[in-house]
Amino acid sequence: MARSAELPIDEHVYLDHDPDDPTTAKFFSMQGGNLPDYRRSYMDEIYAIIDGVALGFGQAVVSRHLIARDPRIQVNDSFRSMFVPVLLHYHKQPFYTALQRAAIKELRERCPALLRSEIPLG
Repeated sequence: MARSAELPIDEHVYLDHDPDDPTTAKFFSMQGGNLPDYRRSYMDEIYAIIDGVALGFGQAVVSRHLIARDPRIQVNDSFRSMFVPVLLHYHKQPFYTALQRAAIKELRERCPALLRSEIPLG
Protein backbone atom coordinates (compact mmCIF):
# COMPACT_ATOMS: atom_id res chain seq x y z
CA MET A 1 0.00 0.00 0.00
CA ALA A 2 1.57 3.25 -1.15
CA ARG A 3 0.87 6.66 0.33
CA SER A 4 2.33 10.14 0.09
CA ALA A 5 5.53 10.57 2.08
CA GLU A 6 4.90 14.26 2.69
CA LEU A 7 1.25 15.19 2.24
CA PRO A 8 -1.84 14.39 4.32
CA ILE A 9 -4.32 12.06 2.65
CA ASP A 10 -7.91 10.97 3.00
CA GLU A 11 -7.44 7.49 4.51
CA HIS A 12 -10.59 6.20 2.79
CA VAL A 13 -9.68 7.07 -0.83
CA TYR A 14 -7.89 4.51 -2.99
CA LEU A 15 -6.63 5.10 -6.52
CA ASP A 16 -7.22 2.49 -9.22
CA HIS A 17 -7.04 2.29 -13.01
CA ASP A 18 -10.78 2.09 -13.72
CA PRO A 19 -14.04 0.70 -12.26
CA ASP A 20 -13.18 -2.81 -13.51
CA ASP A 21 -9.77 -2.88 -11.79
CA PRO A 22 -9.96 -5.52 -9.01
CA THR A 23 -6.53 -4.81 -7.49
CA THR A 24 -7.62 -2.91 -4.38
CA ALA A 25 -10.45 -5.34 -3.60
CA LYS A 26 -8.11 -8.35 -4.03
CA PHE A 27 -5.53 -6.67 -1.81
CA PHE A 28 -8.06 -6.07 0.97
CA SER A 29 -9.53 -9.56 0.67
CA MET A 30 -6.14 -11.10 1.43
CA GLN A 31 -5.61 -8.89 4.50
CA GLY A 32 -8.16 -10.83 6.54
CA GLY A 33 -10.88 -9.33 8.66
CA ASN A 34 -13.64 -7.11 7.38
CA LEU A 35 -13.34 -5.20 4.14
CA PRO A 36 -12.92 -1.53 5.05
CA ASP A 37 -15.29 1.11 3.75
CA TYR A 38 -13.46 2.98 1.00
CA ARG A 39 -13.98 5.20 -2.03
CA ARG A 40 -12.15 4.74 -5.30
CA SER A 41 -10.80 7.37 -7.68
CA TYR A 42 -9.66 6.39 -11.14
CA MET A 43 -6.39 7.53 -12.68
CA ASP A 44 -6.34 5.26 -15.79
CA GLU A 45 -2.67 4.25 -15.74
CA ILE A 46 -0.02 3.29 -13.20
CA TYR A 47 2.20 6.37 -13.46
CA ALA A 48 -0.83 8.64 -12.99
CA ILE A 49 -1.72 6.56 -9.92
CA ILE A 50 1.81 6.97 -8.55
CA ASP A 51 1.71 10.74 -9.15
CA GLY A 52 -1.75 10.89 -7.55
CA VAL A 53 -0.43 9.08 -4.47
CA ALA A 54 2.53 11.46 -4.27
CA LEU A 55 0.17 14.45 -4.51
CA GLY A 56 -1.96 13.13 -1.65
CA PHE A 57 -5.06 12.22 -3.71
CA GLY A 58 -5.28 8.88 -1.90
CA GLN A 59 -3.52 5.59 -1.31
CA ALA A 60 -2.96 2.83 -3.86
CA VAL A 61 -1.85 -0.74 -4.21
CA VAL A 62 1.29 -0.37 -6.32
CA SER A 63 4.06 -2.77 -7.32
CA ARG A 64 6.92 -2.10 -4.94
CA HIS A 65 9.54 -2.04 -7.70
CA LEU A 66 7.78 0.94 -9.32
CA ILE A 67 8.07 3.13 -6.21
CA ALA A 68 11.25 1.78 -4.60
CA ARG A 69 13.31 4.83 -5.51
CA ASP A 70 10.59 7.47 -5.39
CA PRO A 71 11.13 9.70 -2.33
CA ARG A 72 7.59 11.12 -2.70
CA ILE A 73 6.08 7.73 -1.80
CA GLN A 74 6.16 5.66 1.37
CA VAL A 75 4.95 2.11 1.87
CA ASN A 76 2.33 1.57 4.54
CA ASP A 77 3.80 -1.50 6.26
CA SER A 78 0.69 -2.14 8.34
CA PHE A 79 -0.61 -4.23 5.42
CA ARG A 80 0.67 -7.58 4.16
CA SER A 81 2.21 -7.42 0.69
CA MET A 82 0.35 -9.05 -2.16
CA PHE A 83 2.54 -11.14 -4.43
CA VAL A 84 1.59 -11.33 -8.09
CA PRO A 85 3.61 -13.50 -10.47
CA VAL A 86 5.31 -11.86 -13.44
CA LEU A 87 5.47 -14.05 -16.51
CA LEU A 88 7.64 -13.81 -19.60
CA HIS A 89 5.67 -14.74 -22.71
CA TYR A 90 6.99 -14.96 -26.22
CA HIS A 91 5.96 -16.85 -29.33
CA LYS A 92 7.64 -20.18 -29.93
CA GLN A 93 9.30 -20.18 -33.30
CA PRO A 94 11.79 -22.41 -35.09
CA PHE A 95 14.49 -19.73 -35.14
CA TYR A 96 15.37 -16.83 -32.85
CA THR A 97 17.72 -14.07 -33.95
CA ALA A 98 20.78 -13.29 -31.85
CA LEU A 99 19.01 -10.16 -30.61
CA GLN A 100 15.91 -12.14 -29.56
CA ARG A 101 18.06 -14.70 -27.71
CA ALA A 102 20.02 -11.94 -25.98
CA ALA A 103 16.81 -10.13 -24.95
CA ILE A 104 15.26 -13.33 -23.56
CA LYS A 105 18.47 -14.14 -21.65
CA GLU A 106 18.67 -10.64 -20.13
CA LEU A 107 14.99 -10.66 -19.13
CA ARG A 108 15.31 -14.06 -17.47
CA GLU A 109 18.48 -13.14 -15.60
CA ARG A 110 17.84 -9.52 -14.59
CA CYS A 111 14.08 -9.14 -14.13
CA PRO A 112 13.74 -11.11 -10.88
CA ALA A 113 16.18 -8.80 -9.09
CA LEU A 114 14.70 -5.69 -10.73
CA LEU A 115 11.23 -6.67 -9.56
CA ARG A 116 12.56 -7.14 -6.02
CA SER A 117 14.27 -3.70 -6.33
CA GLU A 118 17.65 -5.16 -5.42
CA ILE A 119 19.72 -3.66 -8.22
CA PRO A 120 19.90 -0.09 -9.54
CA LEU A 121 17.76 0.76 -12.54
CA GLY A 122 20.00 2.59 -14.90
